[in-house]
Amino acid sequence: MKLKSVLAWAILLPGFPFIANAQVLSKEAHGLKRIETERFIPKYESMDHFYIPMDFNDAESNKMPSGFIVEDVVSVSLIYTQFKLSERFDQLELNARRTRELFKRYPELKGARDIRWYWIAQTGCSDPGTCRDFFHGFEIRTRSISEKIALERESRLLDFYTDMSSGKEVDTDYLDSLSQTGTSSIVKRCDTLFSTVALHKNTYGVIKDLQPRSKAKFIRKARRKTMDTPGQFTAIVDSRNKVIEVEGVSGNDSLQMLNLLNKHFRFYSSRYERKKVFTRFEFHLTDGPDPLQIHSIPLHKDGSPIPEFEDEYKTTEKVTCYFVDTLSPGGGRMFGDHIVIQKVLDRNVNNWRDALIVTDVTGSMYPYLGQFLAWHQLHLKTKSKNHDFVFFNDGDNMSDYLKKSGKVGGTYYIKTTNYTELKEQLTHAQHMGGGGDGPENNIEAVLYGIAKNPNVKEIIMIADNWATPRDLEFIDKVKKPIRLILCGTYSGFNVEYLNMIRKNGGSVHTIEEDLMNLAELNEGETIEIQGRNYVVRGGQIINDDERTVRVH
Repeated sequence: MKLKSVLAWAILLPGFPFIANAQVLSKEAHGLKRIETERFIPKYESMDHFYIPMDFNDAESNKMPSGFIVEDVVSVSLIYTQFKLSERFDQLELNARRTRELFKRYPELKGARDIRWYWIAQTGCSDPGTCRDFFHGFEIRTRSISEKIALERESRLLDFYTDMSSGKEVDTDYLDSLSQTGTSSIVKRCDTLFSTVALHKNTYGVIKDLQPRSKAKFIRKARRKTMDTPGQFTAIVDSRNKVIEVEGVSGNDSLQMLNLLNKHFRFYSSRYERKKVFTRFEFHLTDGPDPLQIHSIPLHKDGSPIPEFEDEYKTTEKVTCYFVDTLSPGGGRMFGDHIVIQKVLDRNVNNWRDALIVTDVTGSMYPYLGQFLAWHQLHLKTKSKNHDFVFFNDGDNMSDYLKKSGKVGGTYYIKTTNYTELKEQLTHAQHMGGGGDGPENNIEAVLYGIAKNPNVKEIIMIADNWATPRDLEFIDKVKKPIRLILCGTYSGFNVEYLNMIRKNGGSVHTIEEDLMNLAELNEGETIEIQGRNYVVRGGQIINDDERTVRVH
């Protein structure tokens, strides 16, 4: 392998460090990532992927695409086959010639910022004939219009969560627009409360006993004075609550019955549409247990009954709307266990010093990242003694089939006491990728941060409970204790994380407690975490009710 070829590539690629020997190229370097895959699959149908095809053993191309804007370029990948027919064949020199051809046609790419550079070596062919059918050349991927819109939305969403976590007033109009587009985890829910009110407050006429003890005497006298229908008569009461007429009583006894009623009862006339009206009281004298029954009938001015006397009712509805973060526990109102970061950091701020903080910034973490930023906005310069940070996004939007454990990328380091710099680096890591498939590259991010600063004493890991690390096989390489803050544990802890911490000798931290002894648990021993029991069986922590939370 020729050193001049190595240097040629090093000179061509911006940001590539000076290298003294060819072996360095097999390692990940700033600005370049080398990936192996059996066969690369071009996405010709995509409007955001541009291809420069080259022959199997050539750096020339008859097809140079146009129409993309360099500012929109996310990544440039050089794709080639690893097969070589002669030991004297120099792949590095060919790659350098191909790259010179790229920069010759698109010189602005050479100095572009934030472009991810990849070498993708295809290993699935073993002879020149087969290898010629594989794609060779460059893939240029640009950020789509939808991705640009998403970046703006994500920036505002992160600001919203940060403001909310800081106790600031939030923009509910923006939340409303987000919920309508369905492009975030926030949805708008509304409850409708129905209430019914009477328009008139109508009331029937009533009477009150003045002399309850003489009721029997009244009944005897009234029974003797009734005429046509024994035991029944009526009394007409005017709007001033006075009995003005008695019906069903003989003429001679009518005045006596009127006086008798006024002596034994006090009358209250009916109300209709908020005004007193005449009322007919019907008296029924019986031999049963309730010998006196009285019914009132409101009357119009002409003496006819009011059939529509029942109140008119108006039903009103009151709609109360609120916003829900579907990432919250059970999809409840905002914002569930997102205070876990604040609570854990507040409780341990004096215990954790010179730690590396490794944080998942993929799409599911927005509510928690708001807590992260709000806390550091207050404490980064004052209380926090931990100024090394790594943010990871699991591969910078790399195609899932190209991801190899330990070499996924999308890890961003910063050492700072400046909040603005911290937020910019977090946002940059978010914008470079959103995760893709479920598993994340937690351990790779930890090892990357330790390589940047080997003097850190411990690791604070802020991770998504529902995304199991794809690289747990490398946990033995982490020789420093991990202090794990898991986000989204409302349905139980992912036992893969618990076993990771048990093996590492670190600790798990919940909203209310710090669990320091997972590594000390013996076979058959049980530990309770947030109301759920976990037991060691076969050397592994599992959910004690055998409904183990595992996410892959």
